[in-house]
Amino acid sequence: MSQGVVYSKTVGWGLTDLFSVSAQKGKLDDCKKVSLTARCSFRVTKTFFNWFVQVVQLLQNQYYQPIYQAGQISKIISATNGQMLANIDAQYQNAQKSNDKLNQNFSDYMRGVDYYSDGSGSTVQLPSGYQNAWINDKGEYPLSNTPGFDPSVYYKENWKLLQRPH
Repeated sequence: MSQGVVYSKTVGWGLTDLFSVSAQKGKLDDCKKVSLTARCSFRVTKTFFNWFVQVVQLLQNQYYQPIYQAGQISKIISATNGQMLANIDAQYQNAQKSNDKLNQNFSDYMRGVDYYSDGSGSTVQLPSGYQNAWINDKGEYPLSNTPGFDPSVYYKENWKLLQRPH
């Protein structure tokens, strides 16, 4: 099993105190004294320091700009993928609802059942092929295709006509 190694790179910017001098042959020692005096008397002015800070900021911005842009591109891709997945899921859910309805209708047809409602919101499955169905207080269901048939007349009980939901 190999182990991953993480490398880090740091970029730093700063002032340097490199100086150079040129002198005629044999006069380098005298020239070094003047050069050291100039070197030791050097002072950073406010104007120069402000310029230096601006240059450092510009270089840092140029260094980090591609990273920021990559992050923005990643956000756009992520949002686009999220929307595409939501659309695919919605299409799948709609297809499933349609298939569920088709499968339920086929199952009802194969089992030979119709749905009836008593008007209170509850439904009941009863054998298909009948025009009318009733219910009494005992939960009994007479079915009929005879026009004008009323179980209240024949059974001397209270019967309620069930409706087929549309």
